[in-house]
Amino acid sequence: MPKTSIAQPSLVMIRTFSARLRVRGRSSIGRRSLAAEAGDTLLEVIISALLLGIIVVGVFSGLNSTNAATSLNRARSQADALAEQNEEQLHSLPISTLSKLEEKAVSKTVEQGGTKFEVISSATYYPASSTSSSCTSSSATEVGYIQTASTVTWHSLGKGKPVVETGIVSPPPDTSLIVEVTNELAEPVAGMEAQVTGPTSASALTSVSGCAILAVSPGEYAINVHRTGYVDQNWFPESKEDSFYEKTVYLPAETTTKKQYLFAPAAQLKPLTFKYLNPESGKEEEDKALNATLENPEMSPTTRLVEKEGNATYLATMQTAKIIYPFHKKSYTLYAGSCIANKPPVEEKEQTTVPFFPEKEQKATLVLPALIVDVWTGTEKSRGGLIKTAPEIFLSDTDEGCESTYHKQETIIPTNEKVGALKYPGQPWGTYTVCVNVPFENKTTKKIENKHFEQLGQKNSNPKKEGTVVNLYEGGPEGKELKAESCP
Repeated sequence: MPKTSIAQPSLVMIRTFSARLRVRGRSSIGRRSLAAEAGDTLLEVIISALLLGIIVVGVFSGLNSTNAATSLNRARSQADALAEQNEEQLHSLPISTLSKLEEKAVSKTVEQGGTKFEVISSATYYPASSTSSSCTSSSATEVGYIQTASTVTWHSLGKGKPVVETGIVSPPPDTSLIVEVTNELAEPVAGMEAQVTGPTSASALTSVSGCAILAVSPGEYAINVHRTGYVDQNWFPESKEDSFYEKTVYLPAETTTKKQYLFAPAAQLKPLTFKYLNPESGKEEEDKALNATLENPEMSPTTRLVEKEGNATYLATMQTAKIIYPFHKKSYTLYAGSCIANKPPVEEKEQTTVPFFPEKEQKATLVLPALIVDVWTGTEKSRGGLIKTAPEIFLSDTDEGCESTYHKQETIIPTNEKVGALKYPGQPWGTYTVCVNVPFENKTTKKIENKHFEQLGQKNSNPKKEGTVVNLYEGGPEGKELKAESCP
């Protein structure tokens, strides 16, 4: 049987790109040098090394990212544990201490595992009837709660969110006092010190919500609220000096009592200038006075006296110390004199309204009613000329309630304007007794007469006719001879 011839498979050769190039090179130019082949091999090695480097860098980058994430998670876990520990510590503190954290947070540094963490402790008071931060509960028994917060940050956190843990602390089940301080606009006043003294003593500063919480034992306590440079609505620097507020408070067991106060930085009246309207020229000119009154219905009592310290003297300007409560929404009414009877009618210009602002000086000018006293020879029915000698003129404010608070009764007003007359010195609105001493050649004096009149003020629309005129006669009433006597 003839043998079958089996074709042998062709030899398959796989050539690299560089090998094919070498073959082509041999066919075209013949044999290449060994140095050229070595250069091709070096190029292959460099490319392979670059590829391997890229792969290695990618692997290590992935490992670094994984390590960074692991490190951040570990730090965040440590921070969370620190925040929880800090919350436990805050909940063990007294209520009065926690209330101070609302005004100013406290920071501390804790190091763990080579990382420095900053732990910030803060607190916020929330009344029971509100979800906002305030101390405005309408009922004294609506105590609300304090929310504590522990915030932890560290350097490598960067702009990431810090770790925050919060908690709730209710007022103590025993006895507590809430002191709320606001100003005229019902805004909270921070930094006021609330003090109680009794079975136990405690003090706390009002927070940014105007609230201070004091935990004490049951019993009766003396209470005082104050802060340097601040006054209450009645111009007192401490609440214990003001009869408007209770000086003592009884705190029952297992209850919370709330007390409210009005305080603000004190203001000042500086200066107060006095003028009068010249009835002849119609111009305002400098005047002098003994005192003035500031009135506001929000005060108790409603008026305060502005006067010079020491002996009573007529002054062109006055001022107060920084003792005025800064009512500016409900301004003060200002007028010359010392009591409510000296207050002119609303339509008159002898009163003015003055707003005061916290820690500010406020200027003001008062125009007083013009008073003209003329002393004549003869009688009212047979009047001669003005007397030739300068009389002494005494005034006494006879309004009810003014004698004891206004200037000394029958105070002399010297006559400098013209012989025989006192020309338009301003006087507070009111009812007066006028008494005049006329000197004679024998150095005795005669009291002319007591003239009871009502100060009319600047009611005339013609300024040259404004003012109150008082005519007195040397001959006395109805021509009767006067006895030698003197005022007062």
